Amino acid sequence: MTVTIPAGIELTPEEARQIEFLQSKIGTKLDDPNPLNAYHGQTPFFREANIDAIFHYAWGIDDLNPMWTDPEYARKTPPGTIVAPPSFLFPAAPGGMSGSQFFGLGAIFGEHETWGGADLKWYDWIRLGTRISTETHLKDVVVKRSRLSGMLLQLIGHSRYLDDEGRLLAESDSWIFRKRKYQYGTEVSAIKLQEWSREEVDELRARKASEKPRGAEPRFWDDVREGDSFTLLKGPYSMMSNYCYLSLWHPTHMWRGDVPWSDLDTRAPGPLGFPDVRNPHYDTADAKTKGLPGAFDYGPQRHSWSSQLLTNWMGDDGFLESLSFRVKGFNFIGDLQIFTGTVTGKRREEDRCLVECSIAARNQRGEDTGDGSAVVRLPSRHVAS
Repeated sequence: MTVTIPAGIELTPEEARQIEFLQSKIGTKLDDPNPLNAYHGQTPFFREANIDAIFHYAWGIDDLNPMWTDPEYARKTPPGTIVAPPSFLFPAAPGGMSGSQFFGLGAIFGEHETWGGADLKWYDWIRLGTRISTETHLKDVVVKRSRLSGMLLQLIGHSRYLDDEGRLLAESDSWIFRKRKYQYGTEVSAIKLQEWSREEVDELRARKASEKPRGAEPRFWDDVREGDSFTLLKGPYSMMSNYCYLSLWHPTHMWRGDVPWSDLDTRAPGPLGFPDVRNPHYDTADAKTKGLPGAFDYGPQRHSWSSQLLTNWMGDDGFLESLSFRVKGFNFIGDLQIFTGTVTGKRREEDRCLVECSIAARNQRGEDTGDGSAVVRLPSRHVAS
């Protein structure tokens, strides 16, 4: 199989060699259960849905639905126990479904990557105490045209999530884009970070206070109508939100609590002469050297919020069967993310009553920052669940 190069894209001989090399790796196993290999990004951050992992992850995305946080409440829900938020698949995946899962392939094209999106499917709740193993492979390598950088190389990984008995709990396709250069132009660098007045913050606080999970009151399939819409507000994006997700998702487990002796002579020194972590996601000075106005979020973080939009709406008796969400723009410090779900269709498949939804994410500037689609299973007044 040969990678198709879109018309008008010219590759250097070295780029063609790198792409051919990556294409030859399709089917390669990407995960590694050995925790000592975590530095290479191929180990999941969480491998068991224990009470602390579930609660801390829910806290990290600020989704305190009692189905994942309150044992007494959870006993009265359909799963009969605490379950993990659907987006718990991210820290349960090698490298958190980030670009780090591809590190084992060797040299990767270009200087920089952006997280593009993920298609997730769930076949059961991730119940308290479930030990999760993964089977992950490189699924595809695709060359795409890019408005800002000319071309992007898309790497797609596929993961299967299994419990101790080998039952399939979920599947995911996730992808990153590798670009030639890590530099953005004035279209991005000219963006002014949002500042908020006290009055505006008060309005946001009141709006957030009104957004709660539906809870124990069933949302019946029979009552849902095409065109129904629902929303979730996140932000203003803060460094607190950034650090909380970072520490409970994936990248920090690539780093260690002291400067590894093996790095002292090999990594580029920091401002005080020894190597330290610099990352534009949370280092404003580093972000500006890349043509960005400030620090910004993580793609899987936004994906996790899109699933919260759906679980808030569907209630305890609903089940999120699938969710596809792609990132389309930055979420900088100070930005809002306004998620809107819209019912686009309904159908029955045997005894499953399904609702199809579209998802849109926009910031306070009115820019589209993400979109997607989902399928939710709901109880019916006329079909036994």
